[in-house]
Amino acid sequence: MAMNLSLNKLPWYGQLGAFFVLSLAGAGVFWNYYVRPAQESLAQRQAQLDTIRADIQRGLATARRLPEFRRQVVDLEAQLERLRPVLPSEKDVADLLRRIQGMATQSNLTIRGFAPQAVATRTMYVEWPIGLQIEGPITTSGASSSV
Repeated sequence: MAMNLSLNKLPWYGQLGAFFVLSLAGAGVFWNYYVRPAQESLAQRQAQLDTIRADIQRGLATARRLPEFRRQVVDLEAQLERLRPVLPSEKDVADLLRRIQGMATQSNLTIRGFAPQAVATRTMYVEWPIGLQIEGPITTSGASSSV
């Protein structure tokens, strides 16, 4: 059996109701498939914009402090130049051994082994491990001990 639907056969208020229902359905489809994704995209872009603005504000705050940082760099470079003569420019095994021997003698210790190891270069300094064997008296019993 075939159904013949025609809006012309409906009374005016039925036609108005059908138009209203179809309009609501169209608005719902438009809302779900166009407006909602657009709003989500807009909210996501707004969050990205807020993040970028916060980064810009941090950058501007840092930029305002740039003269202070430059003064600090100049001060630190001057301090480095003042301290550079204190640091030895090259390793001097003989001088180091003399100084350690002097400290050992003052502490009543005997150096039994002195073994410099490989040098490790770091960013601001050079690391030079040295194996050291010392012997000295134990103060409680008077016997000698080796470390």
